[in-house]
Amino acid sequence: MKSRKNLKGLVFVFSTLILVSLACQSSGNNGNNQELDNNEVLTNNNSGDVDLDATAESLQKTQTALDNAVVNTPVPDSSEEIPENVYFTEFEDIEDWVVDMKEPNDPQYRFEYADPGLTMYAPLVNDWMAAYVDLWATDVRLEVDFAFLGGAEDSSLDVYCRANEEGEYSFTIYADGFWEIGFWDYTVDPGEFETLASGQSSLDSGDNFMVGYCEGNEISLFINGEFAGETTISNVAEGVVGVGLLTFDGGAGEWMVNYFAAEFLD
Repeated sequence: MKSRKNLKGLVFVFSTLILVSLACQSSGNNGNNQELDNNEVLTNNNSGDVDLDATAESLQKTQTALDNAVVNTPVPDSSEEIPENVYFTEFEDIEDWVVDMKEPNDPQYRFEYADPGLTMYAPLVNDWMAAYVDLWATDVRLEVDFAFLGGAEDSSLDVYCRANEEGEYSFTIYADGFWEIGFWDYTVDPGEFETLASGQSSLDSGDNFMVGYCEGNEISLFINGEFAGETTISNVAEGVVGVGLLTFDGGAGEWMVNYFAAEFLD
């Protein structure tokens, strides 16, 4: 069981995001983030004939998700228009992200715009850093293009969905390719981590990409276009999306995120 994140700090983060969200709604949200049409429903996969047995339906859902995940989101150029239900950033809007870390007063941490992209560095043993953007949703497809830059190979990149004061779901990818789907419970102090699914994948020495689905009761992960794993949950809640990193006994870790994309499915 992991128990790294400081509950008090993250409650402040989510409280800040709630206040920002309310302020944006009040002012008409003239910031950089595109406002979503709550009446628009995007259907990304076909669950098939309802008469199919459970095994066939599960296989079809997995194949449909795989088909969607193999082709990663192309980096748009200035002539392309990003759909209204998609948030895409190369972190030129880094000031819109709310950042927290284990030791906020330590100047060694880095959460920096890389022009384009983002570099994150956590300096300590059993350390953490997390950042969230004010985009609330229940069902979302997340895509991150990333690279491990250095440090301990037991450090991990984390991508979050449905993050709120009570908890968040996490897609965790370690430098050696090991992955986890898990849940951080913030109703206890310090936060506790439960692994829901895990396995081994292969990462390239340079850039890689992951796709994570939080859709209804199903959470699934794809790494470099290959199906990694999935899990079924009972607690479906609204929350924000985010990215972060963890370090363990090996010490400091540094990761690069080339882009972060969120496609809202609800």
